[in-house]
Amino acid sequence: IMFEQFNFHQTQLEYIKGAEEVIPTYRPFGKTPVQVGTMITNCPPLRDAYLEKLNGLNTARGEAQVAVDAAHAACVSVFAIMKSIYATDGASMRAIRGLPRRDNSAGQTFTRTEAIAKLWSELPNPPGSATAFVAGTLTLVEFQVLLATLSAKRGVLASCEQQFQLKEGALHVCDAENVTFITGALVQGRAQFPLGTAAREVIDAIPTEANTPVPSQALIISATSPASGAVRLEFTSAHATSFTIWHKGPGEAIFSQVGESPVPGLYEVTGLAAGEHLYEVVGRNSRGDGLASAPATVPVVGALPEQPWVSGESQAEGAVHLWYGAAGATSFQVWHKGPGEPVFTQVDTTVTGEYVTFGLVGGMHAYKAVGVNAAGAGPASEPLAIDVAAVAVA
Repeated sequence: IMFEQFNFHQTQLEYIKGAEEVIPTYRPFGKTPVQVGTMITNCPPLRDAYLEKLNGLNTARGEAQVAVDAAHAACVSVFAIMKSIYATDGASMRAIRGLPRRDNSAGQTFTRTEAIAKLWSELPNPPGSATAFVAGTLTLVEFQVLLATLSAKRGVLASCEQQFQLKEGALHVCDAENVTFITGALVQGRAQFPLGTAAREVIDAIPTEANTPVPSQALIISATSPASGAVRLEFTSAHATSFTIWHKGPGEAIFSQVGESPVPGLYEVTGLAAGEHLYEVVGRNSRGDGLASAPATVPVVGALPEQPWVSGESQAEGAVHLWYGAAGATSFQVWHKGPGEPVFTQVDTTVTGEYVTFGLVGGMHAYKAVGVNAAGAGPASEPLAIDVAAVAVA
């Protein structure tokens, strides 16, 4: 509820009470001036409680976002340093490459931070070092503090949002009851007193519209997933000049603001995880924010895997050992083209990101990897050429 709108309804009640005091026969819904006065005083305490919880919610949102930003920056830095320091440690590198790298939401950032912290605690000392891994000046303990802070701030935010919704609901109920009374009081007064009478002039003096209305409750007119990992929303709100878009992804407990849109309302996003995504939209103008739309649920098929990276070598005569990975992939196709062959042929499907083969003929062999998930197969990697020595003949 915008306070200008709330205050306008309070003003209307004051006018109706004043009309009752000068027109003894005007008693809409049978209410006396004293009863209307009680209606006037009932809602402000609810408004004050709403304001208190709104301020607490905005503070919690800000603190949670600070924790998300700090954790995200640390994840990016730690991941890059890990890859560099453990580049010659094959076992550690396979674990590092399996870490999540996509964090477009607070929930994904928490998952990524948690995964890095767990792996960090299990990593051996870096190759050639007698001490534990340190990411520049950032230690594991300091990184775990970032994770704990993020977890705590998200918990506080969830609690504040629940408390805010309770107070917002109570204020909505009180104001809605007042609006129902005001609307009926105006109808009854106009029906009771003919035009041209003094009483009717008093009734017509009751204001019916604020100078600049706040946006009406936003309406999501279309919510679709036009492609894998994508969502497209269209929405509207009377009197809105812009909109904020709020999102809650699969497994997330709270909505987070993910975008803004001018009029006409349109929002498009890609790279989403598979599952049900919920969206709310809020209209905004110079008077402030209107009511949030009813949530719209959009089932999303996850985005295709990204293009894989591939590395490998021939460790023995007639043998090849490959490593590969791709963000978003749950399995991989391995494709091979031998010496003199015109096209690639799929030779294996793996889930480990590793492929070993023996008994190859000597010559230049080429390999490609393709990431696969529930949405399908992603783009193939760049071909990797490996010169294989022929098996020696006894």
